[in-house]
Amino acid sequence: MKRLYTVILVIGLSGALFAAGPKGDWKQGPQDGPPKDGKGMMVNMVKDLDLNKDQLEKVEHLRKDQEKDGRELGKELRSRHQALRKELAKSEINDDRVNGIVNQLADDQKKMLLEHVKYAKEYKKILTPEQQKKLNDHIDKMEKQMQERHASEGLMGGMMGGPKHR
Repeated sequence: MKRLYTVILVIGLSGALFAAGPKGDWKQGPQDGPPKDGKGMMVNMVKDLDLNKDQLEKVEHLRKDQEKDGRELGKELRSRHQALRKELAKSEINDDRVNGIVNQLADDQKKMLLEHVKYAKEYKKILTPEQQKKLNDHIDKMEKQMQERHASEGLMGGMMGGPKHR
């Protein structure tokens, strides 16, 4: 289950992955800091996958679709989170209203996860088996780095299954 969430996270960030194209120049590592253009550390992954022109075009088209769909779902989620915060800030909390908002949030999050899965399948169709293996290896590496970083910071160690909780 942890692997599924990590894969979904990475696919969710795939807009950054493919926005840069195959010649990204940001070096991966905390000393380099985040990129100024918002393309993220996924740039190196694109170079490692060695996508051909046709694959790049397909991926870019898919990325734009995913970004559009994600933007709409993101708006819904933010709106519901805001409604929940407002409801919880009231002096008298209406449990029925809170439960309704929570149920709507759960539905929206499920939609978002299903969208991520849909796009993960589409990306997989574009990649060769060798590229898929490289991508999976890179995801494993990123997952391990995230677990170590968050566990050492005391953040999300339990949620990410960091070394602290193994």
